[in-house]
Amino acid sequence: MKSLDLYRDLYPIAICNGYCGIGESDDNDHPYFYAKSFDGKQEIKFKPKYYFQYEPPLCNHDENTPLTSNDFPSDEDLTNNIKLFKNHPVLQKIVLAKKRTHAFKEDVSHQFILAKLIHHFPKENVFAYAANKHEIFFGSTPENLFSREGNQITVDCIAGTQTSENKKLLFTKKFIHEHLFVTDYVENCLKDLCDSYEVSELTTKKAAHLIHLYRQVTGKLPLNTTDDEIIKCLHPTPATLGTPKSQASEFLNIHEHFDREFYAGCLGWMHPNKTLLKVALRCGIYKNKTLTLFAGAGITKDSDPVDELNEINHKFNTLEEVFLEKILSN
Repeated sequence: MKSLDLYRDLYPIAICNGYCGIGESDDNDHPYFYAKSFDGKQEIKFKPKYYFQYEPPLCNHDENTPLTSNDFPSDEDLTNNIKLFKNHPVLQKIVLAKKRTHAFKEDVSHQFILAKLIHHFPKENVFAYAANKHEIFFGSTPENLFSREGNQITVDCIAGTQTSENKKLLFTKKFIHEHLFVTDYVENCLKDLCDSYEVSELTTKKAAHLIHLYRQVTGKLPLNTTDDEIIKCLHPTPATLGTPKSQASEFLNIHEHFDREFYAGCLGWMHPNKTLLKVALRCGIYKNKTLTLFAGAGITKDSDPVDELNEINHKFNTLEEVFLEKILSN
């Protein structure tokens, strides 16, 4: 078991799928860490000097209560964007997001944040990236963009969200329609990328207290296919953007009014033999005593704005329950 304390003040730090990489190296055989922002304009690549399975120490309950909390956009503005989408002549689905900031009186360490995440969520779902000691991007995602072993690829198709354990509530026209946009898109990508592919049966996947509709698409890639080609084809899927892709991107550029940064981007470990990239969901940034969380919902023509706002709040709560117990218990 290794702790970040062994490498105090050594950066960058990246954690994904239970593995930690620290410090940059020009010459090693470790997988390298890769991240791409939602809009594709930012990329991170580094080969770690030290690479190991990560087990954080246990952490105590924190009494660091936020001083202020704010949402952007407001519920009213997001509801207006849903109405604009429903009147759009081409768009079939859009993923609308919010960010929520909590300002604290006292600072917290990266170690504390990571320990809390791994204590509350499956270790393989937790991810984090810190370029320096002042800022960390982190989260716990239920979704892989893709995993690849040799020339075998597997892509997750996740969409639709329910809080109830009654899985039948997910198998509605709205959720199945929302999920089908994702599956169709992934199938079309793998049809172009792969020699052959298969689609699994529709089922559900649980993440924290939420459940989602879930399929996997698996395929066999030509031997010369690169991870960059796969990312270019897949990212972002309708699970985080919408469809059609170009019109959805244009709609968000005009109406969303904030930078998603690495939220809904992709990140993970890449290697010639094996790659795993996750979709950066259920995530946040901690910087300057401020926690900024991101969450979104897939909107279709059948969407009810109240239901979609509730879904976004439930997604926020998956992390707020970890870091803000004192607020939620009031």
